[in-house]
Amino acid sequence: MKRDNDESLIKHSTAYIGLGAIVLAILSLLLPILTVKYTDSTYSDLYLWDFFSDIQPFNWAMYGYLALLVSGGVLLMLGSFVKKECASAAAMVLAIAVVFIILQREFYSYNPIETMKSVKVSFGVPISTLFVTIGLITSLSSFNNATIKGMSEDGILIALAFVFNLIKVQIGSTGGSFNFQMLPLFLIAIRRGPMHAFVSGGIIFGLITCLTDGYGFATYPFDYLIGFGSVMALGFFRKLILNEDSSLYNLKSILFIIVGCVLATLIRLIGSTASSMIIYEYDFAAALAYNAAYIPLTGGVAMIILIFLLGPIKMIEARFPTDGESF
Repeated sequence: MKRDNDESLIKHSTAYIGLGAIVLAILSLLLPILTVKYTDSTYSDLYLWDFFSDIQPFNWAMYGYLALLVSGGVLLMLGSFVKKECASAAAMVLAIAVVFIILQREFYSYNPIETMKSVKVSFGVPISTLFVTIGLITSLSSFNNATIKGMSEDGILIALAFVFNLIKVQIGSTGGSFNFQMLPLFLIAIRRGPMHAFVSGGIIFGLITCLTDGYGFATYPFDYLIGFGSVMALGFFRKLILNEDSSLYNLKSILFIIVGCVLATLIRLIGSTASSMIIYEYDFAAALAYNAAYIPLTGGVAMIILIFLLGPIKMIEARFPTDGESF
């Protein structure tokens, strides 16, 4: 009994530390965030309140960052006092927040105002990043079940997804393409759960492909982090797919594969459509038409293959269970 009380106290204390770190991350934005050099060789610092001015480009990035911090703090506290799974969601949200604050310079450099010559990061960004990272670590502190075997399996599937990403069938003349990169990421989601899927898909695979695709870091949050992190949606149905039904193929498993894959594909479509509107300044109809030409096809084909692979997946799970390692 005493041990349970001690663990509960440590868990709650960790949540308070994480929440305090998030508050400090927000307060750090009162320091200079970016330093702008103008065409007349003058300099000025950008502070938090400057991002709420209509004359600044990419204000949505700071709005998004603040919203992510608040959401992460709420989920962190819910994960400590209400439901453990909320801590997993907090980790995902804060991981996205880290990306948003690190890429502030990239957003502004990608499409600057006419009088802006260059943008440099000021010391408010690394300080805020440090505190968000502390909050992220605290949200991950309840996860102590990752193993070398699990990380190795994730690494193999990520590498396979990267190879598939290199084998593309071009759709149209503006960059959209079909490939099988989503299939290995879906397998991670079923084998390891939503947190593994988000980290493997959105952070690791997303960052690698963003670096190699050559479209610039400004495209990373929506096209890559959200686009490939979307496979976590399938991970939430993991236990329902790998149910206790003794048959290798059953209707319940197939239905939840369909639901999870459709949700993941829809999230990726929304993220890439938002990216086309914000980064490339498409209108909504054009952005949706461009991304709808290849994203549903990519997700749909991966889903069909996954259904056919359901039997082998269940056999592998029975032989090499991951229930104690997944989150």
